Amino acid sequence: MTTNDESRESAGGEHAAPSTSDIDDSGPRAAHPAGWARPDEEKSTEQLLREHRSSLDQQQAALSERVRSLIELRDQTDEEEDRLVAERERIEKALAELEFRRASLNDAEEELDTRSSVAAERAAELQQIESQLADQAAQLEDERTRLDSQSEVLERRRLGLGAEADQLEGARADLEVERNDINAERALLSSQNDEIDELEAEIEQRRSSLSSADDLEALGSREVEAERRRADIEAVETELSSRQFAVDEQLAAVAEREADLTAGLADLESREDALSAAEAALAQRQSELTTMEQALESRALAARAGATQLDEKERRLRERRAQLDDQHAQILQLEADASEATSRLAARVDELSEQEHALTLRERELFSAESDLADRKEHLAEERAEIDQAKQALRRLEDERESETESIFMGQRESTLDHDADRLIATQAHLDKELAELITETELLKNERAAVAARREAVERQRAQLDEAEAHVRARRQLLDREHESLDEETEDLAVRRRALSAERVRLDTQTEQAGERRALLDQESGHLDTEAAQVDEDRTVTRSERHALNVALERLERESATQAAERDRIAVEEHQLAIATAQLDAEQQRVATERDRLRAMWEVIEDHRREAARFLDLLDETAATGRVSGADSEVIDLREEQQQKHH
Repeated sequence: MTTNDESRESAGGEHAAPSTSDIDDSGPRAAHPAGWARPDEEKSTEQLLREHRSSLDQQQAALSERVRSLIELRDQTDEEEDRLVAERERIEKALAELEFRRASLNDAEEELDTRSSVAAERAAELQQIESQLADQAAQLEDERTRLDSQSEVLERRRLGLGAEADQLEGARADLEVERNDINAERALLSSQNDEIDELEAEIEQRRSSLSSADDLEALGSREVEAERRRADIEAVETELSSRQFAVDEQLAAVAEREADLTAGLADLESREDALSAAEAALAQRQSELTTMEQALESRALAARAGATQLDEKERRLRERRAQLDDQHAQILQLEADASEATSRLAARVDELSEQEHALTLRERELFSAESDLADRKEHLAEERAEIDQAKQALRRLEDERESETESIFMGQRESTLDHDADRLIATQAHLDKELAELITETELLKNERAAVAARREAVERQRAQLDEAEAHVRARRQLLDREHESLDEETEDLAVRRRALSAERVRLDTQTEQAGERRALLDQESGHLDTEAAQVDEDRTVTRSERHALNVALERLERESATQAAERDRIAVEEHQLAIATAQLDAEQQRVATERDRLRAMWEVIEDHRREAARFLDLLDETAATGRVSGADSEVIDLREEQQQKHH
């Protein structure tokens, strides 16, 4: 009802209240009590209408709540679709990565074949180098014998030089003692010279102080004695100088001999260092030979262990292939169940759409009835206002009749008033009849509302069943996702195995390269040893035991080469089996991707139906908000036709 209608109804109610009291108190119209006793019934009718409208508002609020829940369900469906799209992108990315790994594995296999041929060539070269190493070992043994003899000679020379050095040290010690004695005597002479100088100074002092002849004679005798002692001191100094010169010459000779001895010792040490270096080189070469033999033996053991591991991997691969076949059968069964559930879900969605359409039509009928009821209520209010106006006119006429005591047209006015009163009574009766009809229609509307509520409850139950079916489909889909993750893990496992094989191949290649480097080093050493052998000795005899050991080493190398060839064959067989398993996994992933696309297409059909239902509910909300029914009917009909076309 609009604002103008409410204002008119309120105005009619305000006019009706005083007119009713005036009519009840008036005397001339007391003969028609039934015609003027309707306001209570009108009030009860208005109360029923208000209650009916409040119930309609509550039902409309419930419908709005259900529409919001459907919108939330649509949002959840959109999120689920986004998650499925992300999952599909992840699977496609994993497939691309698997294809890249397969290409890298093929490249690694080709590289392994190339390196295997190179390794075979290097093995032949290694056999030749080992024969050369045997010859070099004999040369090294001869060189060791020669170095041992030279070391004995050098040891004897070292002992002789050590004894001579001890003698020189003793002579140097004696000369140092004599030099110390000379220095002590020189110090003593210096002290005596100092005493003589002091005595001469004393004599000069006394000479200047004495005057008698006896004192002068005594002083002269003391001067003579001092001169004599000075001459003795000079003689001793001359002797000491000669002794010191002789000692210096002896010390120079000792220093020269020490220099010669130091040079000899340095030469001896250099020759000893060269001998030690040659012995260290010989020990290093022997250790390298031993290390190479141990490496060959370890490679043989590793090859046997690798063969055992490859057999174990092949057995595990067969077991895993059987498990993958079982999982594939389970996936097919799950996809069949998912297809059946999807078809049931689509049928339920169609039924739900039809029920929603019927419910919408019924809602529109109820809205139309409510609008008709509002129009009739407005009409009733208008008629009530006219009745009030007629009552006021009657009251004015009665007042005029009382004021006019002598009027010629009194009888005509009374007849007119009676006629107006009869007309009002008939109008009141008609209004009572219309009120009864309105009450009856209100009851019918209540019954229709109850039926609509029952149908809504049925729709809610069906929607709950539909939600359960969707949950079941989600569970199935999660199970399929887990199966896909398991397949991805298997693919990763195969990739890890391939990387392990590649690492093993790289390790073999590294060992081959190291053997090549060792061969190069041995070639250098061979040239050096050839030069030394030409300088030292030309005898290159090899004992029978060494030849037997070399033959055994050659046989071991041949067995090693045969074992490596067998290992390469097993690796090639395993790689072929891995390629077959990879192809089977690729085919299985393609089948799974096809089924996933089919399920995605069915899910998109379901989402289209849901979106149509959501649009339908949005249209219901707009119709409930605006009250424009005619345009909504055409839109609903268009939506229904479009939904039927999509369904077909």
